[in-house]
Amino acid sequence: MKRILIISASAGSGHVTAARAVEQSLGEIIRHPREMEIVHIDLLQFSTALYKMIYRDVYLYMAKRTPLLYGYI
Repeated sequence: MKRILIISASAGSGHVTAARAVEQSLGEIIRHPREMEIVHIDLLQFSTALYKMIYRDVYLYMAKRTPLLYGYI
């Protein structure tokens, strides 16, 4: 069985929404569902609550206040 892993981070809603869209699209084009498994995970589910909070807050702050710097990084 072939496997596809889709990884996203729930810092903002865009990452998860895009990952779900990819997952859904792949599910629709696969001809033999039993031959392929699609798994979508949120990478932040494997981190601590403190890390999630800091990651989310820094991401949202940079995306809102300094989008050019964030894009460069």
